Amino acid sequence: MPGPEPAETEWNVFDDLVRKRTRLVGKLSALTCLFFFPLPILGQFTDVLDGVVGSGITWAWIYAFVQFPVALFAAARYSVRARELDRASEQAWKERS
Repeated sequence: MPGPEPAETEWNVFDDLVRKRTRLVGKLSALTCLFFFPLPILGQFTDVLDGVVGSGITWAWIYAFVQFPVALFAAARYSVRARELDRASEQAWKERS
């Protein structure tokens, strides 16, 4: 037999956590897409990244190498923030019981 239905305020806590996680994923996805998609577009259709910086290295190489720290930042930020949201949901679940 299922337990009693949770109160509306209890669902609001979980809905708030879902909204926070959705915003986090949306922001980090937007950051990633806005930073990663211009490389093939700029490299293929413009001459913007063709300039040589030094020793034969072009702006395209620099832009491509900078993508690694951006990806690491996005992954680390998601990991830390998701862990916080998981703890908050566990705490809310414990308080519910």
